[in-house]
Amino acid sequence: VVSFSIDRNNKVWAKASAVDGIVWHNVSDREGGLGRVKTQYQVQAIPTSFLIDQQGRIMEIFTGFDPDVDLIAEIVNRIEGNK
Repeated sequence: VVSFSIDRNNKVWAKASAVDGIVWHNVSDREGGLGRVKTQYQVQAIPTSFLIDQQGRIMEIFTGFDPDVDLIAEIVNRIEGNK
C-alpha cells in the first residue's frame, strides 16, 4: 500500500502520518495538491492510498481513512496465487 500526501511541510507531514497510524509507504510531491503526481494518478480525495502489485500495477485505489482490509487481503491473496 502506498499513500499520497498533499502536505508541503515535512514536519506537518510526519506528524499527520503518525497521528493517522500510517505505517506503509507515504509519499508526497510537496506541491500541496497542485503538482503533477496528483493529476497523473487522479487523486480526487485525501487521503488516497494505492494497492500496487509486484510489477508496479495499481490493483486498487482507496479513498478515506479506513481502507477495506478484507478487500486488500483478497487482492493480495489473488496476486500471490498468480505467482
